[in-house]
Amino acid sequence: MCGFIGFISDINDKQNDIIFKKFDFYYKELKKRGPDYCEIKKIKFKSKIIQVGFVRLSIQDISQNSNKIFCDQNNIILFNGEIYNFNELKVKYLSNEKLETNSDTEVLFKLYKLKGKNILSELRGIFSFVFIDLKRENVQFIRDITGTKPLYYLRKLNSLFFSSEAWFPYSLSNKEINIECLNFFFNFGFTQEENTLIKDVSKIPPRKIFKFNLNNFRLSKE
Repeated sequence: MCGFIGFISDINDKQNDIIFKKFDFYYKELKKRGPDYCEIKKIKFKSKIIQVGFVRLSIQDISQNSNKIFCDQNNIILFNGEIYNFNELKVKYLSNEKLETNSDTEVLFKLYKLKGKNILSELRGIFSFVFIDLKRENVQFIRDITGTKPLYYLRKLNSLFFSSEAWFPYSLSNKEINIECLNFFFNFGFTQEENTLIKDVSKIPPRKIFKFNLNNFRLSKE
């Protein structure tokens, strides 16, 4: 399995020193999910800092070519999972494209730039991914219909934190127990689709697209 971690905050946020320290600690913890490769990418966008980390367990294309965060001038994808039919989709939509790897991540990256959310109904696999679109100034969080691969987030004032594991957003939350979710867990043995045991930390539900505006962090859901 792979994993990713990231945050977006104002450049002048007084909490940035704490945020960077938390990021570094939980990025190192995340490496157990992806022992084959790891990378951090940091960019400045307008008045924001965007920093992401990725750890890889090689499954599709085990060569060194796929050891990277797939990105270009305007887009970044962080992907955890497998697209089982990526070769068919590559033939169907990208036959004229020159691809650098044989990985499903690169195919998904190109397809999402090309077709956006319309490609999701054609994907066969288990996945969660984050797509950062600087041109359209939004960040999209997406999980497959089964919700096999986790994706957690915390929205806090002018900051957004996310990860494949809950510990990073938990560490930056108010650490207040969600009593309703706790009762649900004791009754059914699992938490609700969108809530966690910590009140202000949430999960992206299966079958959903959550889109955050990079300027005001307003959230829309599809």
